[in-house]
Amino acid sequence: MKNPADKSFIKTEQVRQLFEGLPATIAGSCLLSIVLCYALWGVIEHVLIFIWFSMVLVVNSARVVLLQAFRRSDPTINPEKWLNKFRASAIAIAAAWGLSGVILFPVNDVSHQAFLAFALTGYSAGGTMAYVIDFACVVPFVLTALLPFTIRLLATGGELASTMGLSVALFIFFVLVSMQRICRGTIEKIILQNDATSRANELYESETKLRTLYDSTSDAVILVNHGHFIDCNQATLDLFGCPSKESFCALNLVDLFPAVLPGGPDPMLLANQMITTALENGNHRFEWVHKRLDNGKTFNAEVLLNALELNGKTILQSTIRDISERKQKEIELIQAKEAAEQAARVKSDFLANMSHEIRTPMNAIIGLSELALDSTDTEEITGNLKQINESSKSLMGILNDILDLSKIDAHQLTIENTIFNLDEMLDTLNRIFTLNAQGQNLKFSINCEDRIHRLLYGDPLRLRQILTNLLSNAFKFTEKGAITLDVTQVKSSPVGITLNFQVSDNGIGMTAEQIDTLFKPFVQADNSISRRFGGTGLGLTISKNLIQLMGGKIQVNSQPGIGSSFNFQISFAPATAKSSEHQRREADRAPQEFREIAQILRGKRVLLTEDNRVNQLVASKMLGKLGLLVDIANNGKEAVKHLQEKSYDIVLMDIQMPVMDGLEATRQIRLDARFVSLPIIAMSAGVTLDEQTACADAGMTGFIPKPIESKELANKLAKLFSPTILG
Repeated sequence: MKNPADKSFIKTEQVRQLFEGLPATIAGSCLLSIVLCYALWGVIEHVLIFIWFSMVLVVNSARVVLLQAFRRSDPTINPEKWLNKFRASAIAIAAAWGLSGVILFPVNDVSHQAFLAFALTGYSAGGTMAYVIDFACVVPFVLTALLPFTIRLLATGGELASTMGLSVALFIFFVLVSMQRICRGTIEKIILQNDATSRANELYESETKLRTLYDSTSDAVILVNHGHFIDCNQATLDLFGCPSKESFCALNLVDLFPAVLPGGPDPMLLANQMITTALENGNHRFEWVHKRLDNGKTFNAEVLLNALELNGKTILQSTIRDISERKQKEIELIQAKEAAEQAARVKSDFLANMSHEIRTPMNAIIGLSELALDSTDTEEITGNLKQINESSKSLMGILNDILDLSKIDAHQLTIENTIFNLDEMLDTLNRIFTLNAQGQNLKFSINCEDRIHRLLYGDPLRLRQILTNLLSNAFKFTEKGAITLDVTQVKSSPVGITLNFQVSDNGIGMTAEQIDTLFKPFVQADNSISRRFGGTGLGLTISKNLIQLMGGKIQVNSQPGIGSSFNFQISFAPATAKSSEHQRREADRAPQEFREIAQILRGKRVLLTEDNRVNQLVASKMLGKLGLLVDIANNGKEAVKHLQEKSYDIVLMDIQMPVMDGLEATRQIRLDARFVSLPIIAMSAGVTLDEQTACADAGMTGFIPKPIESKELANKLAKLFSPTILG
């Protein structure tokens, strides 16, 4: 009874039995009420008889409705609710009969009083037997039906009435005591029946589950007795490729083993050792190599042997699981772990190398700055400043490589197409690397086929970046011999020209293994290369991605000690001389153009919004050389205030500033109708596509990356005030 499930079952059984007996009790109540009314028709007033009989009919009708509702429902869902409803209906009908002992009581007729007593006790006895399953229903039913009549008898007085009243009271007492025992016995019988049924069901379910598990498990399960198979499941037949259970049980252990196990031990000898261990210890788990029967292929398996008692005999249950996939994944995990460790070592080496590459120009910048500050010789100071400028450009090149790599990872690296002169770009490369060749005592030449159309439409800056990276590598790894850049035409049409660029050297060369990792980020041929020649190891990665963005593919041919050759093909559109003139001038940025720009910008008022004092000084000097009148705001809030007080032709706005940043300041400025078309140029060291998009969304007109180059700044401002200045 302590089990909640038992309580629920008992209540459900009580409800079921009570409602099953309800039709009989309703019929008995109606029939007995008719007999009682007939017997008392000449003794009691007819109105009282009609009133009482109507009460009985109403209550019994309600019980009929309750019975119909019960039959349409599922009593197991909430048996407590139905039990309470039944008890209420039983008390209601008992109350109706109890009122008969008051309303229909024949005051002066002892014989009819006796008849009424007989009818009420008889009805109560029949009702209690119908409610024997629920003692909580019996008690109120008996008391409600008989107590009013008993009290009326005792109140009437007289020896006979008192005797009948006491008799009815004793009847009530003995009925309740007897029914308590009967109800308890009935409940115990239900519990015993329930337990027996539950155990039988559990046993059946257990056997069914075991059989189902045995037959449906994905692991092969085999019962073995003295080396012979006596049973197996379907998974066994699938695992070993056997057509039927009968054919499998006809096999021997040796039929499931390969001729030789890995390592060379005898399969049967080792199998007997495993069986002996399982029988001694009760179980044994190990890995084994099995063989399929249909195709002879072997597979790795995990085997669990359990010793069992079956019909008084000790047998072995063998559970076999195919772990070939797990073994393969273990191998893959080991390989992945080794690859991750290798990647970690590579990145660690890269960071150490990058630290060296950054510190080298930084050391030059700091050292030469100190020398320049301590020196009074103008010529020496000028020389130091030139070397500082060269070291700064070298450092900027490293940072640009890192930025390009981050853009590659974020898929933000873009190609911009413009018209350029191939000869002019090659001449620039020739001037740069001829000096390197002379310093290293190497031969250097650039060869370009005469038939190639020189005016092309493409991205000259990215093309020059690719060739610069390849040539820089060639010079870095070549100690003697020659380096050449050959440009040949692969195919040509009115709409497209495909050129092949090949950089060849007589350097240290590479092995096939080194070539495989050549274009991976952070990786050079090996660590000794980094220590001996330096470099970040990013140039080739960036070049490969740029070539792919331009529709080409880079190829490498190399032999250790002989040299290397890098070549790639890119297609360009041909351009006319007339359409390329202003693009050529923009790319060349000739000094004469600067003078023309200065004429346009002279006298223009610019508001420089910058919080860094050094950057304020540098930008102010650049703007002053262009003839601009400069006011400085230290943050976005000051910039908004300056614009309210003065008129400006342009605003240069830093992004990251205290108090109010450049984006918020721009948004506030654009809210004023006077400044809707005011040029606002963003200046930021963050040059990602996301930041440029954020600047455009805030309402900025353009974007200049830091560190600011004077030529780029001049051209940006010139385009704003005179778009035709460059064309």
